[in-house]
Amino acid sequence: MPLLKTRHYNLALRPLLINTCALALVFAAFRALIDDTLTLGYAMGVAVFLYISATTENARIGKSGFGDIRPWLETLAAAAIAAAVAYLGYKAWLMGY
Repeated sequence: MPLLKTRHYNLALRPLLINTCALALVFAAFRALIDDTLTLGYAMGVAVFLYISATTENARIGKSGFGDIRPWLETLAAAAIAAAVAYLGYKAWLMGY
């Protein structure tokens, strides 16, 4: 059952839940292994980039070639979101968490 269906994307609930559970497990493992908030924020930035990339790649209906702009925009959006997560880790580290 699609959660969101557009002309180019079909975001199904099951892969989204699987990816979210994997991200939660990665966060729990990183939190148990890494005590420093700065390192945790940067490590979660990489994990979030992989999460967003996997989710959008799985949701895309038509696989495109190298010249299509849509996958490049998805990668740029995933990188921006991952940078925001890493920045939040940096700001939490500056505040003393």
